Amino acid sequence: MTGPFEPLGDVPQWRKLYDLVMENISNGNMDIMYQQAEQILERDRTTVQGVMQKAVRHLEKTTDWTLTTRANFGWVVEPHQSRIGHATDQLKKSGRAARRAARKVDFTADQRGKLTQFQREEADRAAQRALNIRRLQRPSWTAEELRTKQLPGN
Repeated sequence: MTGPFEPLGDVPQWRKLYDLVMENISNGNMDIMYQQAEQILERDRTTVQGVMQKAVRHLEKTTDWTLTTRANFGWVVEPHQSRIGHATDQLKKSGRAARRAARKVDFTADQRGKLTQFQREEADRAAQRALNIRRLQRPSWTAEELRTKQLPGN
């Protein structure tokens, strides 16, 4: 057993999973099961998932492949082009998160009067950040439209 700050071996953990993915790709096997990764790292699923995230970052930088997580299974190797769909999904999530954040700091005049000056400034900054995220998603919309419109598909 290693201590908290000692390396787990000569080869980084992410590299072991990266090599597993590359071996599977070369064999034409596009599925990586959780059990395979758990056996290689001798770790629990939660740890393996975190290590695999780093391996995927390296995989996407160095190859034309990416991984998609499949619940209660593991990962599926997909062509790099499928990342466009992943990016779109992340943008949708960020838009929903921005709207939730904006709702949290959307105070009525009465509520706003009960805030300290610091809290009002903090709320204004949070609302501006949420607005900026929406502006990135819909650059042609005016500030008023961004505050009031729902994004399509959300």
